[in-house]
Amino acid sequence: MEDFRSKYPDAKSFEDFRREISIIELATANGYHHEVKKGSRTPVFFNPQTNDRIIILNPANPGNQGYWNPEDDTDKGSLIHFVKRRLGTLFPQNSNRNENANVNSILYNYLKLPEPARQRNRQLVDTGTLHNIEAHPFLIDYYQLKPLYKKDFFRERGISLETLEKPEFIGRIYNVQYQDPAKPGPVYTNVAFPYHLAHDTRMVGLEIRNRDYKAHAEGSDRSNGVWHSNMPQKLDRIVLVESAVDALSYRELRQPQNTLFVSYGGNLTSHQIQTIKELKAKGNTGPDFKYVAANDNDQKGAYYDLMFLRELAAEQFPSQRLANPKNIFKLAFSSLQTEPGALVELADRLMRALQPYHAQIDEELRKEGIGNVVKNELEKDKIKFNLTGNQFIVEIPTTFFALHQFNQALVSAAGLEKNIKIEKAVLNDYNEDLKLIKAIHKNPELLADINRNDLKKSPGEKLTQDDLKFVVLQPGRYEQLQKTFGLGKENEESQQILQMEKKGEGVSDRENKEVVRKNKPVDGPANTKEKISRVSHKR
Repeated sequence: MEDFRSKYPDAKSFEDFRREISIIELATANGYHHEVKKGSRTPVFFNPQTNDRIIILNPANPGNQGYWNPEDDTDKGSLIHFVKRRLGTLFPQNSNRNENANVNSILYNYLKLPEPARQRNRQLVDTGTLHNIEAHPFLIDYYQLKPLYKKDFFRERGISLETLEKPEFIGRIYNVQYQDPAKPGPVYTNVAFPYHLAHDTRMVGLEIRNRDYKAHAEGSDRSNGVWHSNMPQKLDRIVLVESAVDALSYRELRQPQNTLFVSYGGNLTSHQIQTIKELKAKGNTGPDFKYVAANDNDQKGAYYDLMFLRELAAEQFPSQRLANPKNIFKLAFSSLQTEPGALVELADRLMRALQPYHAQIDEELRKEGIGNVVKNELEKDKIKFNLTGNQFIVEIPTTFFALHQFNQALVSAAGLEKNIKIEKAVLNDYNEDLKLIKAIHKNPELLADINRNDLKKSPGEKLTQDDLKFVVLQPGRYEQLQKTFGLGKENEESQQILQMEKKGEGVSDRENKEVVRKNKPVDGPANTKEKISRVSHKR
């Protein structure tokens, strides 16, 4: 009997597709660009239209290429996985076909392109750069590391010399000089933050900083390595930040004890989360240990918060990121608990916790004179839920405001209050808070006015970070500070969060001189579970 291959000689298997189409070729043909400076060991590609970043494995071997998404540890695998995860977003999806048929159609259509068109796609990437990319391991001997002696960079960032000399940071910050022998020129002295793994004393990378310079040393292991402070004798908390500068600023502003600071250099990966968990396991932790998520007040910072929350919640409610429409972050939660109603309980608690957020949107929708375009945009800001079968599906708009509100709700709904606290700066990050407070201190008239009218303190008293949070909520005060000190527009969205906290939780009277978090449970409608149950029958 004639076999399938003989009967259909042009038919392709998934293995055939992998041999004939590389992930790099298909990605670049669909809008991905090679970010040469981001990957010195493995190439990084980014699609600005879908905001999707992938890292390529085995770049020199097209038939055996793999990929992984540094922002989603479930998004990885072969060419076939790459296409499957992007059906309905990057690639068209025919609802009348199953998943494999859709993948086949996309890859067959690509192979039907004329060879000159495919050749142009291949030329979008510098193959010489790809072939050399794995030839540059991290070589610490190339860099002249010295104990920290040149500290101008920190003065410009508002960080005091006393903070640099705290036990947490001794031996964790260096000065560095490097000169490429092939490119002779002036030698600059920069600041260097070494990256380490949890169980290895060797440096695996360097984050190099100066006033107008920010880079990672060639070959740095940014996927696994992190910068961290010295381990305290007793470990009560790990503060998670995007940069070591924010760690120093947090220490100066809040002065926590028994704390390990960890920075992942502005790009958190699932492997770095594992490194952080291993660091925690090395510490002398007690029953009150807690992670503190102190990432930036922006969309990326909220996303990093969510990555860590999902990792902690996975012990009871693991989640998978689904292929999502543009500007939507779609998660499917399942339950590892034996109780049959555990997932419904999670959904119920999450919906209740998000009621103030949705109530604020509904309040805006009820205002007179709002056009349909604005109404549609407001409706898009809502977080959608669907309980179907054994999965709880959540669709979160990818704005900072929506992600942050969801994160706060997930902490309470998943019972993570004892494990983690989200602790945002007042402005965009903790270093900006520190610089603003010190700028106010240098302006005696403004400091006196704030103390006298906002805080009811004596005119010359110093501000704390809690004072700053209270001050920027006073009518007109933030606008004054913005004008006086030229605060950037990136700080405006963080003010929405503060205003939301003010509305939802209340602000204490001025005698208390600080914002009070009441953490009162929000009473939802009595039929919330009934609504969830009805939704669960939808397919």
